[in-house]
Amino acid sequence: MKATQLLSACTILFKPHGWAPFCLITAASVFVKPTPPAYAQTFLEVDGRESIRFVPETVDILENLGLDLLPPISTATPAQGFDFGFQFIPPDSNTLRRSNLAFEVIEIEGALSTVPLGGIESFDASFEFIVNTERLDLDPILRFDNFSTFVPSNFFSPEFQIFIAQEDEQRFPEFRLFDVSVLGPITLDPSTQMLVLENVDLNISQEFSDFLQSAGAEVDTTGLKFIEARGDRELLEISTTEVPDLSNSLIGICLVGFGLLVSKLRS
Repeated sequence: MKATQLLSACTILFKPHGWAPFCLITAASVFVKPTPPAYAQTFLEVDGRESIRFVPETVDILENLGLDLLPPISTATPAQGFDFGFQFIPPDSNTLRRSNLAFEVIEIEGALSTVPLGGIESFDASFEFIVNTERLDLDPILRFDNFSTFVPSNFFSPEFQIFIAQEDEQRFPEFRLFDVSVLGPITLDPSTQMLVLENVDLNISQEFSDFLQSAGAEVDTTGLKFIEARGDRELLEISTTEVPDLSNSLIGICLVGFGLLVSKLRS
């Protein structure tokens, strides 16, 4: 029977130079000598949703600064326990904005390790604030839309960081809103080709906080958790290849965000 629960043993991965922890390692990173052959499968995210709820304490802080959050319009049915849902924009969408995030799953002695290859997750999502113009030097309505999760391809670099931003017309991040932290559990089931990410935190970015302070806000909101989320993704296998002997290689097994992870599961 295939198990889809994460291994219970885990530790926090810290970035060097004082970076805060932003992902989990399941079990420890270990040297392994797999019995060949091992197989690598490449998956593309093709459908799904993001379910969210706002953190009341942070909503109150922003309101005191002059931003009154309006309830967003759901574009997908949220998962149980969440207030709003946003539709994942698939790779074959006819719109300019479309998702293209892929990752590789390597099977070694019955265990699965998954490495994001970089890309974008796009969502049909937006929200608005009514601005107290006596407190903030902004237009009466502050609107954010064209939300996308940006996943760099430099997964093993100390600079790797997943974030959510608005896209510009060239599909580059126009305005960075949130940094993403995934606490798990995360479930990857290759038999059904479904991925579920739980306890996903969206924290206010330095850029968003600086923007508010430049408009007159007196509080630094960097790092405040604004949204709690859950990601549900449908996967499509696009290739399978045999992997050379990985003896004496270091397999880092980490969880990172919106399908963006390295996880180890048992069969």
